[in-house]
Amino acid sequence: MESQIAENVPVQEILLELSSKISTKLQCKFNINCTAVWEGARRGFQRVSYDPDLMICVKFSDDMGRNEGVDLGRPRREFLRLLKETIAKSPMFEGKENGKNLALDSNALRQDWYYIAGKAIAVSLVHGGPPPNFLSTRVYCLLVNGSAKLEDIADTELLEKVKKIL
Repeated sequence: MESQIAENVPVQEILLELSSKISTKLQCKFNINCTAVWEGARRGFQRVSYDPDLMICVKFSDDMGRNEGVDLGRPRREFLRLLKETIAKSPMFEGKENGKNLALDSNALRQDWYYIAGKAIAVSLVHGGPPPNFLSTRVYCLLVNGSAKLEDIADTELLEKVKKIL
């Protein structure tokens, strides 16, 4: 499956262009507690000072607040890996391990967590983190191509409600 968007520009080219714009001179700091990765990521992405064009610098700490090392690249990759795993296991997604679809989580919707999860996935891709290989092919195609069909709704009850509305 070739990864392309509406303008027929391969996704790989877009990611390379975005990653080339990342400033290595300035950093955007994330303080992450190992047992609360999602909470730390949310705080980091929601800060007014957050800038996706800056290199992410991650400082891990334990539950007692003790630092677990300086970021020379490895903590950043570990943070992005842990964040991807946390998002995949969240109630925002449902389905098989490597074929998850979006689920309706009213709490996540109210708190704008779907947006933050999307931002985290994009940031991970641009900053050299792991891809969202937990997503179903349908969700991936929707993100890349921007189109979906009613049949893509996995929840049969929700599908019937949507059909009635339409």
